Amino acid sequence: MYLHDISDIPVDLLRLALTLGAREAVLGLCSGATLVTWCYWRLWYFPTHVLYSVAYDAKSTLIESDCVPGGCSLAEVPERVPFLAALGVLQVLHVCWWCEILAKSARALAPGHAARRKEREGRVGTGGSRDLGDVGKET
Repeated sequence: MYLHDISDIPVDLLRLALTLGAREAVLGLCSGATLVTWCYWRLWYFPTHVLYSVAYDAKSTLIESDCVPGGCSLAEVPERVPFLAALGVLQVLHVCWWCEILAKSARALAPGHAARRKEREGRVGTGGSRDLGDVGKET
């Protein structure tokens, strides 16, 4: 589904920016793009176009009926029930993931986040007896 692919691009850019320790302006831009594309494609377009189409425009391929798309009852198109259930669960997951992305973006853009990240980076490799500077040296 195209709407999942297009909204994943800003998510991947945000992950990359966080991994590389990008500046706050880049993080803000990536976070904003992620939230906007996710909100449009997964929280608005998916239920209003995909779920609606499955619920109301689907015509049965298993049972012969004279119903027209948009006018078929549930009894005339029984195969759409499992699809609606699965897509409904996916929509609930979209909302949960969007809330998680929103919370993580707020934490990443909070004042002092860059200082805490630099502090954590300063502690990397100091806990063990060897760190990357010792690779290849005899002990």
